[in-house]
This record gives sequence, structure tokens and C-alpha cells, in this order.
Amino acid sequence: MNWYKKAQQNMTLYQLKRRKDQLGDIYTSLFPPWGKWHEPEPPKIVRRREEVGDKLNNYDRLWNVKYEEMNPEAEKNIQEGRPYEATQQHFLNYHHTGGIPENAYKQYDNMEGVSWLGGKERYPILVKKERYGDEMIEFRKKDEKLQYVKHDKDGEILRDEKGMALSLSDEEMKEKNLPMLDTSITVFNEQGQPVGWASNEFGADGVWIINEYQKRGIGTDLLHEFRKQFPAKRRMGQMTSSGINAAKAYHRKLVQEALKNKQKVPPYVMEYYKKEPWANELV
Repeated sequence: MNWYKKAQQNMTLYQLKRRKDQLGDIYTSLFPPWGKWHEPEPPKIVRRREEVGDKLNNYDRLWNVKYEEMNPEAEKNIQEGRPYEATQQHFLNYHHTGGIPENAYKQYDNMEGVSWLGGKERYPILVKKERYGDEMIEFRKKDEKLQYVKHDKDGEILRDEKGMALSLSDEEMKEKNLPMLDTSITVFNEQGQPVGWASNEFGADGVWIINEYQKRGIGTDLLHEFRKQFPAKRRMGQMTSSGINAAKAYHRKLVQEALKNKQKVPPYVMEYYKKEPWANELV
């Protein structure tokens, strides 16, 4: 499979935009310096500029195609809580808003790196308990109540007569569908040691599992439980390459869940998953 076909199948709008920007910088750098346009150019540079220009044009066309594919109907389905009616690519195009270097979480690769999360006693609310392989894993939360500042219709903070910011009441929080308690979820192994967590990272969904506990499905379930607390239209935000894989696995889980609940998954969504062992069993 050539690079263009691969890009056509796998890249999100953000990834295509980033690649276009990178190629644009390379293309610009291959032109002669200002004032030297009249001088002969080495044939090697001319060929290289043409190659980069062709690739840049192809990425630009591909971006336009994918932008058209990201139709209002797919976005509406996702925002209204029916992500299983959107293809995996639509799902990624909606949720993937930017990139994070893969080494951003490097310090959390092992138990020592996540020891700051503390023990189970800090997280009295049991969210989920399930066996993954040969070990029982617990997802737990704190019971700390959240507060939200009130804003007027222009987005300005509302204050009392002393200048102190006003907070939303419980009723107002419910009306706005805002989480009442701290949304972070921490994962513990059978020994009570933290092995991962999910939290709101400045508006993005931050999820991490230490290396030893990856590839068991824990991260996908953690993302699933974390996002249950928010409106469906909330975007996942910036992602590492691992985060993109997690988003794909999450969409797969949502489709499986929909099929188990006898919800209708469109053929164009199932087309992507038709080779999965579970696809025919659940349809």
C-alpha cells in the first residue's frame, strides 16, 4: 500500500493538517533565497521541490475529501450520544483536536512514576471492579465536590457585593449537566497499588496506564468510564499516538455495546469492523 492510500484510510483531519504544514515549510525552504531567483538552480533541488509540491497537493486534496466526509450528520450523531452511527474515521475527526508528544507521559511508565496518586483510602467511591487476565482491578474516585464559577451572557464572571466570584448551585450544575464530584478516576491492582488514572487535562481527556498493565483493555474501559461523566458532545482533545489508538479502541467498544443493546449500527460503520471476531456474533 503506498503512502497516499495509507493516509487516505488512517489519517485524521488534524494529522493531515499538520502534515500539510510540515510539507509547506519544506516546500518553501527549497526555493532560492530572495534576490537570487535569476541564478541557475541545481537539478536535484528542482526535482525535490516538484516532488514535495506534488505530495503537498495530494495531502491538500485528501484533506478536502475528508473534510467533506465529516458531514453534519456524523457530527450530530456523535454529539447526541450515538457515536456508533459514525464511522471510526468520523469519530476520530471529531475528537482529535491536536497532538501531544509521545514522551509527555514517559515519567508515568512504571509504579514508581504514579506513586503520587496515593492509596485506595483517598478514593472512597468504587466506580468499577473487574477481572483483567488473572488480576482483579478497581477503578475508584474521590468524593470531593466540584464548584463552578457563574458567568453572565457575555462570559464575564458574576461577583457579589464584596467582589467575590459567585458559584453555581447544585440545581444549576444539574441543569447544565455538569459533574457534581471530582471526575478523576484512579486504577488500582489487587495489592492496592495505583497503576493508572484518567483526568480532565485542561479540557482534554487524559488517560494513562503504566506499561506493565497495558494491552489488557484497562485503558479502554477507563476512558469509557471517565467519559460517562460528561455530555456526549465533549471532545477528547489533544492526543499522543497511543491516545489515537485508545480512541479507536473506545469507538470499537461503543459499537460492540450498541450491538449488545440491540441498537441499530449502520452498515457503513460495520463495514470497518466486519473482520472482527465479534462482529457476526453480535449483529
